[in-house]
Amino acid sequence: AWFSCFITTGMGNRHSNSLKRREIQELLKRTHFDELELQQLRQHYNTISESIRRDGVIDRQEFQQALGLKDNLFADRIFQLFDENGDGIISVDEFICGLSVFSKKGTLEEKLRFSFNVYDVDQDGFIDRRELFEILRACLSEDQMGLTPDQARVMVDATFREADVNRDGRISFEEYKGLIMRNPALLKNMTLEAVDSFVS
Repeated sequence: AWFSCFITTGMGNRHSNSLKRREIQELLKRTHFDELELQQLRQHYNTISESIRRDGVIDRQEFQQALGLKDNLFADRIFQLFDENGDGIISVDEFICGLSVFSKKGTLEEKLRFSFNVYDVDQDGFIDRRELFEILRACLSEDQMGLTPDQARVMVDATFREADVNRDGRISFEEYKGLIMRNPALLKNMTLEAVDSFVS
């Protein structure tokens, strides 16, 4: 799974222009990319990591700029999910593993888990109304769809009516998965054509 992709073998050398053989072997096991694609993604990583600060790592500001995200909770959540070890930067392996999920080769289960984790802000394994409301508002502001708080609450209520099968006031991963299986268009943003264009 993408979230177990962090490699503690010294990967992500801050100033290397290419991946080492050992790094490649580890990433081949953990991602959906081939060797050439991994090297191409390393070059994209280098470009992004040098875009604001020439420090060889991607910080939140560089990540946000590269993805064209506004400064909001949605951007924070995406950054936090890529920054698996929570050190405030995205290493090359975290970058590549995160992008693997968004590629056409990413599995449905990986995309489901990642998108669920975006909404599960407190990481308790459930999406509650507050989390859904906050992320929904942030996502819609990214798309410049200004919803009033009342309109967002209506969307949250409708989502909970459909997804919260056991009516416990929160959405589990299995309930979320059921919602997505009934409404597959909800996952359309989990495959980014740009990722595949990086490696073609």
